[in-house]
Amino acid sequence: MHFAEAVRGAEMRCRRSILCLVALVFAVAGCVTPPRTTLEPSARSLPGGREFVLSIPQEEIATTIVRSGFANFAGGGLIPALIDLAIDASRAKQAEADVVPLRDALSGYDFDRRATEALQELLTHNDWLGVKSVSLAKPSTREERERLLDASATDQVAFLEYSYSCSASFASIEVGLEVQLVNTAIPGGGSPADRLNPENLAYAHSFRSVIALHIPIGEARDNVQRWAASDGQLARQALDIGIARVHWMLEKSLARTPEAAAALGSLPNSSVGAYYGKVVGTDAHGTLLQLFDGQWVLVESGAL
Repeated sequence: MHFAEAVRGAEMRCRRSILCLVALVFAVAGCVTPPRTTLEPSARSLPGGREFVLSIPQEEIATTIVRSGFANFAGGGLIPALIDLAIDASRAKQAEADVVPLRDALSGYDFDRRATEALQELLTHNDWLGVKSVSLAKPSTREERERLLDASATDQVAFLEYSYSCSASFASIEVGLEVQLVNTAIPGGGSPADRLNPENLAYAHSFRSVIALHIPIGEARDNVQRWAASDGQLARQALDIGIARVHWMLEKSLARTPEAAAALGSLPNSSVGAYYGKVVGTDAHGTLLQLFDGQWVLVESGAL
């Protein structure tokens, strides 16, 4: 077995283990309020409108690694934990070295502008959102969000945080989007900071689009070279697709009724690639899954 195949297998096992752990946490913590992944009909149109704030914390495509997990198999303890740290640090260092050609090839790719344009396009088709302004904040910390809530003249502020990264084997590129709709009014009996607590959010949903290479081969560095070839043509295409898809998912999520969301819970779980969850739908884009934590992941049907 090639090393890259082993890494991809480890990625899948790692993701499935994480998903199982998340499912266990949700099962055990039944008293925890789950995120509101749909908007109540009464909360859709607001007299004071909404302000949209985009945050894109990173300046370049990020890397990921498969975490060691040795301490879990060893039953815990200081020495196994230190071994985990050393292995993870070594893998992170190698990933940062491997990704250099791809980052060089993506020089000049304006992720911020493309994400902003995609959001503006979505908003023009959904005027019920009552958008008063769209701005870019980089980065968007909790303290900064509190300040923006205090200064806003609208009823709600929508915070959108984007991410884009390579998988550990560089076999795929992923674009992520986390969205929160936060009321500017302070909840009764609470403090201004309480507005950002999960139980007080009007809406919270996260989305991820996964675009894979066609039959990834060889070592991670070989996959990087394929993404980076011709001035990063495939990587740029993947990022464009991912940006479009996460906004497509956001629009689909905002249109979903609470009844449709509840009906999804009764469906059986399915496995698509490295992901496991409820199938929201399948179309020309690929298969859209809802994971245990409510996150939507779109696994593309085609590969680049």
